Amino acid sequence: MTRKKLLNFDAFNYIFNGIFIVDKRQKVVFWNKTMKDWTGYDLEDVYTKKLDEIFPSFIQFIYQHQINTVLKFGTTAIFSSHLHRNLYTGERKIERYLHTTVNFLPMEDSQEPYAIFCIEDQTQLTELILESKRNQDRLITQEEQLRNANLVLEERVLERTADLVTANAALKKEIEERSKNARQLKESREKLSRQNIELSHLNLKLTEINNKLNQTNEELNKSKIKAEESDQLKSAFLANMSHEIRTPMNSILGFSELLQDEQLSEETRRVYLNMVLKSGKQLLALINDVLDISKIESGQIVITKKLFVIQHILEEIRLTFKPEIENKSLTFHIYNELPDKFEASIDYVRTKQVLSNFISNAIKFTDIGSIEIRTKLQDQMLYFHVKDTGIGIPKEFHHKVFKRFHQANQDLVKLYGGTGLGLAISKNLAQLMGGEVFMKSEPGVGSTFGMQLPTK
Repeated sequence: MTRKKLLNFDAFNYIFNGIFIVDKRQKVVFWNKTMKDWTGYDLEDVYTKKLDEIFPSFIQFIYQHQINTVLKFGTTAIFSSHLHRNLYTGERKIERYLHTTVNFLPMEDSQEPYAIFCIEDQTQLTELILESKRNQDRLITQEEQLRNANLVLEERVLERTADLVTANAALKKEIEERSKNARQLKESREKLSRQNIELSHLNLKLTEINNKLNQTNEELNKSKIKAEESDQLKSAFLANMSHEIRTPMNSILGFSELLQDEQLSEETRRVYLNMVLKSGKQLLALINDVLDISKIESGQIVITKKLFVIQHILEEIRLTFKPEIENKSLTFHIYNELPDKFEASIDYVRTKQVLSNFISNAIKFTDIGSIEIRTKLQDQMLYFHVKDTGIGIPKEFHHKVFKRFHQANQDLVKLYGGTGLGLAISKNLAQLMGGEVFMKSEPGVGSTFGMQLPTK
């Protein structure tokens, strides 16, 4: 693989996972920046080196025979994933919990097979689980200490009770014998009262400790459930992302091979080229979504507000989506209730991105009927509504719509595709711009997705 072709994988340098690619001789041909940060080696150090020269124990770790099988037969299934604490690279030791997957990587202009390794750093998640286990162990120890304290308290109460019986008997005898001992009896009773107060205070403290322990246990359970849910969502997202990437990639490769036929008619060649272009745009949109959600989570999104005429955004969106809407024989209307040439201080690019996500979903899920955009000004807030007559969303899925990695109905995912990132990105962008998103939907009637933004 030439250095020029390596530029095609430059996007891998901007993700947090370790990514490297090997050829059929298990020699490294690509090594991203995350791998450099972990190992101290850059691409120049490891280029064309074999894996066992870089990772002395790595070949045994991921099964030598299975790697050879992937490279020889070109399978695209994920066949191995491991969690390991230490990874040695020559003299350097990586102290991380890493999750490794290996996939076949086809190249459109090469007959030689390649394998791509994706190493995800799960150190924080694993340490969180370990910390949760340690907290549970501490909780068990504290509960045992509390039980022991209760036993000691019971023994002391019994001892005190016995003392009181003896003291009362002695006191009664002394009263009968000596009236002058009345003062001693009063002092004994005052002492007993003080002890009872102390025991009451101790009981209150023990009750408070028990309540705190119960609260800690609830928080630990919530953290455990949240960690498990996060892990499941990531796994589902990665599986779906693999499918979403392979689909347009296979289309591009397939039609590119067909275009090599010199006997194709010009019309057929144009159709094939359009399919390659469409798949390329789909793949680019997918990569942009992944980069946007990564920037949002890392706080790297910068909002730049300037005065813009809202009508210009609406007109640009109309021209952008007109071919898709006409291709599905849908009607499209824009109802602008704003004053003529109304200007607002907004981030033009991000506002258009959110509206484009809404309209793309409307087109995807609407086969018959219409799509409309409506804008209005209310209480110094700018409102955008995108309404369609599509399939709609059941009420029980409404709370999941704007969550990342979530999609309303998995059956619809298989039918329409998608990663579940678009609406989550839209919500985050709207909030970063000082606004909010909202929706209402009914199955069989359609959906309305909206955004409100401040005008200044």
